[in-house]
Parts: sequence; structure tokens; C-alpha cells
Amino acid sequence: MKKSLFVMHVLAMGGSGTSLLNLLSLYQDRGETCDLFLMAHEGPLLERAGQVANLLPEDKILSSVFASRESLKGRGIVAFFIRSCFVVAHRLFGAEKAMNWVMKRGAKKLSGKYDTIISYQESLPTEFAQYIDAPRRVAWCHMDYNAFSGGKSVERQKALYAKFDHIACVSNVIKESLVEHLGYPGDDISVVYNTIPPKFIKAQAEAESVEVAPGKFIFVSMGRFVDRKRFDRAVLASEALKARGVDFAWYLLGNGPLFEDVKAMVEEKELSDCVILTGPKTNPFVYLKHADCYAMMSENEGQPMVLNEAMTLGIPTLTTDFPSAREVVHHGVDGLIVPNTDEGFVEGVLRFVDDDTMRKTIKEGAQSFVYDNESILRQVSQIIQKKERI
Repeated sequence: MKKSLFVMHVLAMGGSGTSLLNLLSLYQDRGETCDLFLMAHEGPLLERAGQVANLLPEDKILSSVFASRESLKGRGIVAFFIRSCFVVAHRLFGAEKAMNWVMKRGAKKLSGKYDTIISYQESLPTEFAQYIDAPRRVAWCHMDYNAFSGGKSVERQKALYAKFDHIACVSNVIKESLVEHLGYPGDDISVVYNTIPPKFIKAQAEAESVEVAPGKFIFVSMGRFVDRKRFDRAVLASEALKARGVDFAWYLLGNGPLFEDVKAMVEEKELSDCVILTGPKTNPFVYLKHADCYAMMSENEGQPMVLNEAMTLGIPTLTTDFPSAREVVHHGVDGLIVPNTDEGFVEGVLRFVDDDTMRKTIKEGAQSFVYDNESILRQVSQIIQKKERI
């Protein structure tokens, strides 16, 4: 493979960070180690990054500017001073000029060293990667245009993505969104599904043991507690299950802005005995392996990779109906796709519990699940190794 550099902001828990490390680990299995640059060395997945890639050292100025507030506290007085200078420059010269100066300075150190630069996440990494001089640049998109545009004008986004030779989208829905909004040339944009490392997932599932409620229906859901993930729907479904007298436990793994809101909702409805908020887990698979059902309540997702991860462990899935869900789950075969409303989700959960025959069918389907990583790896390699810009 040509010398390539993957660029990310940080390695927080979430789909894009996990999918990047999955991809890099599969390349490592082939004997190919890729370089990875993080704008700040932080996040619960950082340790794994050093195991599957050549993790480049931090850029002191970049990391001080783009580190989270929590991380900045532990970075020392120099980092705090750099951040303060950036804030002053931001106020004196405007956000765009201050940001561009920091990014261009950091990008200059990486320029001319790689054949291909891959920005593996929208927004900050893509803004940064545009300044790294290389024969080829590729941008990965994990969300549709409206989810990542951040209120920036279409003209500005068009100018940004014009700096890239190819866009890789993790679902057809995302590709259609970018073509619609940006008018990106059809030949220069493709759908590349996220890879799933089955050996790693299965090994992680057995790496440690956790105690879950014995003899109960076990539901597991995980992700960031943000609006579109709709973790409140799990609470509504749990309320309905408890009213029916179902013996169950629902594990909610993750953290985020709405964590306390969901926790308060659980306590208000007196569900703390059956809805367990674990907080973020670096190894969620030790919980997932015990599940009778992995449940996704989202209003929308770019590519719901966790559904594939669940089926890799033979766990049937239940998901609300959004376009990319139908690219993953085969309704009635290895999972259920239910209406994307509060009522539709609750009714789907109740059906899962009530219908023994259906539950057995989709469990058998999930246990037969096989993911085609090889074709995805060939596609990624082809995108990265394409001829240089003329």
C-alpha cells in the first residue's frame, strides 16, 4: 500500500473512532501498518490506537488548541498558555483566521511525507487535512450533510471538499445527501461500509466477565447520549415491559450531554431496578454477549455499525426504521425493523418478548451472520492507491 496518513480529531467512544481502529487492525493483520495522526491524544480508544497503528506524536500547539476542556486541565501550564493565546487571537482576528493559522502550521510538518492523506471524520479533521500537501486526499463521511455541516454555507463546504480527490461514504444515504447538497462528481464519491473485526470482537467478549441479571430478558443499547440516539425510548419501552410484568434488565452503555436527563427519567419512573446505566465502557462486548436483543432507538444513523457488531456475536437486533438500517438488518431474518416513533419502538420491543417463534428465527439468522471484510478492504485500498491528481 502507498504511504498513507489517517487523520482524526480524538478517539472518543463512537462509530467513527471504532470503525477507524477496526480498519487499521485488519490492515495490521495483513502485515501493513498505517500512520495515524490525532489532533489531540485523548479518548478511551487511545490505547488501542497505539496497538493497531503507528501513532504519530502530538503537535503541541494543535493539541493544546483542540483538546477538550477536561483534557486541558491535565496538560500543564504550557498547554494552558497556548490555549489562552489562541483565545486572544480568536477575539482579535476572528475565529477563521486564528483556526486557519493553527491548522496550516500543523499541516506543514506533515506535508510532503505521504502519498495519500485520509481525513477519517467530518468537520475538524477534514478542515485540517485540506492543508496537508500530498498527491492525493480522501475524505470519509460518517454522517449525512445536515448532521455535520454545522450551519456553514454550502459554498464553503463545496470549496472544502473540492480539495479532496475522493469522498468515501459509509452508507448510500450519506452519499445521496452529499451529492444532493454538494453536487460532488459521481465518479469521485463512493459507498464504503465500515469494517467489522470478528476476531477482535469475539476476543473482547471473552476478555473479562461481568455479572448481568440471571434468568431475565437482557436488552443492551449503547452510544452517546445525544438527541438523535433517543435513549429515552428505552426508558419508555422499559416502563411498558414492567407494566406487563416482564422479568428483564436493560443495560444502557455510554455517556453524553443527555445522560443525566435519561438517568432522571429512569428514577422518576421508578425503573432503577431494571434499567442500568453503566456509563461509558471501553469494552462493551462483555455486556453485549449476554444480550437476548441489541436495541437501537435512533431517529437516524449514518451507518449503524453496532448492529453488525451485535450480529457478529450472534445477537439478534431490533432497530427503528431509518434508511441505513435497511442496509444492515434483514427484517424478520436476523433482526426487526420497527416504526421510527415512540409507540412503534415500544410495540416492537413488546413483540420481541411475546413472539417466541419470531425471536428464535432472528436469533438463528444472527448466528449465521458473516461480514465481508475482504471486499471492503480491497475497495479501501483501491481508493487510497488511485493515481495522483493531474
